[in-house]
Amino acid sequence: MARKAAPKPAGAAPARPADRLTWKEKQALETLPARLAGLEAEKARIETQMADPASYGNDRATLDRAARRHAEIAVEIAAAEEEWLRLAERAEAAAS
Repeated sequence: MARKAAPKPAGAAPARPADRLTWKEKQALETLPARLAGLEAEKARIETQMADPASYGNDRATLDRAARRHAEIAVEIAAAEEEWLRLAERAEAAAS
């Protein structure tokens, strides 16, 4: 025996389209470019620092910290770029 779907209550809000961005996603889409620029600038500063032996001298710990942060930034940049691309594609699909 087939079941009938329960009737929707009168005045219920219509479902939001799945491809429409939420407020939080819109904010992320707007702020991600600035975040990416900041990460890229930090990455460039670290690369400059690591390329200059005078900046860390004989202090291996400083070089190790810089290398670890450089690797962290690379992961953060990749994640932010993927998130921006996902959100941009959804925003474009919603506008179509």
